[in-house]
Amino acid sequence: MSGADARGALAYTTTGPLPAGPRRLVGPSLPIVVVLRVLLAVGLLTGLVTLASQPAEPTERTVGELLAQLDAGVVSELTIERWEPGVLGQGLLRVDWTEDGKAATTRYEYSTIDGSPVVDEGAAILRAARQADVPVTTVPEFRYADGWTMPAGPSGILATVGTLLLLAGGDQPRFATKWAWFWLGAVTPLWIVFLLLEPLPLWATRPQPAPARPLTGGWAFLLVVALAKPLIDTLGPDWAFLIGG
Repeated sequence: MSGADARGALAYTTTGPLPAGPRRLVGPSLPIVVVLRVLLAVGLLTGLVTLASQPAEPTERTVGELLAQLDAGVVSELTIERWEPGVLGQGLLRVDWTEDGKAATTRYEYSTIDGSPVVDEGAAILRAARQADVPVTTVPEFRYADGWTMPAGPSGILATVGTLLLLAGGDQPRFATKWAWFWLGAVTPLWIVFLLLEPLPLWATRPQPAPARPLTGGWAFLLVVALAKPLIDTLGPDWAFLIGG
């Protein structure tokens, strides 16, 4: 072989396309793992149904917006926090109301000197409510639930933890890497997709080759970031729990 031929062969070897290697074969999950995947998927679905059935968090508004809604006649009921006469102090007191069937909330300024109100935005709210003939409930203070609660219910929490453990300790996924599925799980329903399809679909009975280029963690992170806001904008804030699961 001449010197030119040797240089040409070397150039092809270092810069030319490499021959494709055999693709990784992925086998079906063991029966006990299939059962576990089904149970986890049911738990996640139950948790999502629980979240969807809970009352939506009140929308934060301003006192000015509340007065405008009262003037427009779209407020159906109102609950306002009012201190007892003679109570000294100042603070922001809460108001909850329903407008067009949706819950809203705000806080108004209240302060007293020598037992007489100096600043009392609540008085204006009550006058506007009377003029609009809106039923008003007065409470000395709002009560909040004590202790920590699990919004998704025990099944949803346990299923989420179990899915994370399965992802970390289970077989290598087929369609995406483990880090990719970790980021994709920020969109909660995709955890169910993971359980149904990885490493092979639940109904698969034979080994199947893995994709030549599975989705990697970096691209999955960018995909979730890009889709999160449009998804919430499309579904509305009441469905924001689907992001961040």
